[in-house]
Amino acid sequence: MIKVGVLGHTGNLGETLVDILKKHPYAEIVYTHSTSEPSKITLLESKAELVFSALGYGVSKEYEWRDIKVIDLSIDHRNDPKWVYGLPELNRENIKDAQYVANPGCFATDTLEALLPVKDYVRNIKIQAYS
Repeated sequence: MIKVGVLGHTGNLGETLVDILKKHPYAEIVYTHSTSEPSKITLLESKAELVFSALGYGVSKEYEWRDIKVIDLSIDHRNDPKWVYGLPELNRENIKDAQYVANPGCFATDTLEALLPVKDYVRNIKIQAYS
């Protein structure tokens, strides 16, 4: 059982993540924190082994992540070389041992997975995506 913390647990993404983690057989939520519902203990006191950051744009970059594994669900670290880009189809081996994982977004995931079969044959692709 891995002890998990969730930052931003009251937002749309954070609420969904908490629901998923509550049902996960190997996850135990030991820490949650948000602006509207701050934690009564510190992250260190919680003994969390992994933290999901479901914080808004730019907020995750303000944290000094140390001595804990982090999966950032925001866009803040997707282009940061210190963070592993968390698309398993591209970085499975790197993700396994990474301390910091930047979760890819839905457009990037859809696009990259669709292009993987032709990655060695096609160059100079332009994608337009709308939501």
